[in-house]
Amino acid sequence: HWIEDESNQDQDRRRNFLRHAVLPRLEQASPAASANIARSAGHLAQAAQLLSVMAREDLQRLAAPASGFDEPPLPASGAAPAQLDIPALLALGDARAANALREWCVWRGAPQLPADRMAELLRQMATPRRDASPLLQLPGWRFTRYRNLLFLLNNLTEVPEPPEAWSRPWQLPAPGSDAVAEHWPELGGQLVPQWVVGAGLSLARLSSLLTSLPEVGGVRLHADAGLHWRLRRGGERIRLVPTQSTKTLGNLWQAQGLPPWQRQRLPLLWCGDTLLAVPGLGCAAGWQAQPGEAGLKFAWRFSSPGDREAPVV
Repeated sequence: HWIEDESNQDQDRRRNFLRHAVLPRLEQASPAASANIARSAGHLAQAAQLLSVMAREDLQRLAAPASGFDEPPLPASGAAPAQLDIPALLALGDARAANALREWCVWRGAPQLPADRMAELLRQMATPRRDASPLLQLPGWRFTRYRNLLFLLNNLTEVPEPPEAWSRPWQLPAPGSDAVAEHWPELGGQLVPQWVVGAGLSLARLSSLLTSLPEVGGVRLHADAGLHWRLRRGGERIRLVPTQSTKTLGNLWQAQGLPPWQRQRLPLLWCGDTLLAVPGLGCAAGWQAQPGEAGLKFAWRFSSPGDREAPVV
């Protein structure tokens, strides 16, 4: 049988106060008040749905590919963009840009922005800057710009910056074998090697170096001895094109548009003191596979929200 919830009569609860004290008086003044309120609520719900659809369409158009990488990935269908094009966002006008940003927060699971903080974010985005600087802090999140890109980063899931001395020995995968991703949680990403022909790091050149390592106590070192991944420590240089001079990684990354917070977590492949390859940039000149020759390419995939993939190089 029907059981009445006693709390339904408690007018200290807002919904009960509206139902028992406000609505009856409205209906006395206007008998159609309840119907009008219901109809207005339906219209507001439809308007909110349309704004959400429009915002997601805008966000898909505003999704900025990762600048500087070869064939940078755009977000997969149904995925929230990791970064937005600031000039294109501002070109929408304040009202439409704010609508898109509110939906971006919903899509990414970030807190909503109050009106005054939304206005401040739009104001800061309109101020030209090329450095990487936080524009607005939210509980657990932050809006950050780098050049003309806007990022929404989750502070709670972001991997702490690893120590500069981080290093990881690495064993060369068997030639021709399928790529097996190696997840390195301390860097917040995974390495995916891939065997190819006529591109990437030359297997013949690499093997000749590895097998020339000295013997220790009459035993030749393992063929992979000396191969290791480590992080940038400052001053590293690489020549990507034989006819060009060496350049610092800092200059190459800056020209490429790689955000500073990703540079500190991008592993570099070394053999002893020789820098062989940098995901997203390429292999050192003189180490690149020739036409018809077996080569090894690398992809580095950041797993933190707001990060992008360094494609196979």
